[in-house]
Amino acid sequence: MVMGWAGLAGILGGCSGSAPAPVDEGEAPLTADDATLRLAELEPVEMRVHALTRVERGGGGMAGASAAGARVLVHLELLDQFGQGVKGLGRVVIELRVRGLVGSGTEAPPTTDTPPEEQPARAGAVQRYVRDLSEPKPNADAFDWVTRCYVVPCGDLSPELREAAARGELEVRATMSVLRLDGTRRALSASAALPAAR
Repeated sequence: MVMGWAGLAGILGGCSGSAPAPVDEGEAPLTADDATLRLAELEPVEMRVHALTRVERGGGGMAGASAAGARVLVHLELLDQFGQGVKGLGRVVIELRVRGLVGSGTEAPPTTDTPPEEQPARAGAVQRYVRDLSEPKPNADAFDWVTRCYVVPCGDLSPELREAAARGELEVRATMSVLRLDGTRRALSASAALPAAR
């Protein structure tokens, strides 16, 4: 079936330019408290490290990448109580670490009888990144509308982290202190192990 320009114009004309439906006169306005309670039901209650989180390497492969050439693009997804993606204002702290180590990398060396799974992190085996998403403009700039995730690039990886990424032993830990409608903050956290960088 071939449609002429006049038919197409008639269809498009019917789709645009119609006035919005009138407000239902039987709908009572909400008080400020009631509106806040309803909006609070859509606040972020969970955070996930999205599967799109990945290591980007520089030239020369992952182990040979320069510190400036390798980075991790962390994708963080906030979810409401219904499991749907939402936005939130707050400060994000991301920790990249060699998987299996405990601590912050500043502790004293372990004793000889410390089990391997409890070995403290070595200097260079943990790096922290802070991104303040408390203001609307930087928050909007970090948000990807297609994936509905915040994208936080974490670069200048230490040699230890680049090697861990090449072996598939890099872990991402993220926390976010999300501002709530009542002025308090909710701490959300998530972690994920990344596959080996190719």
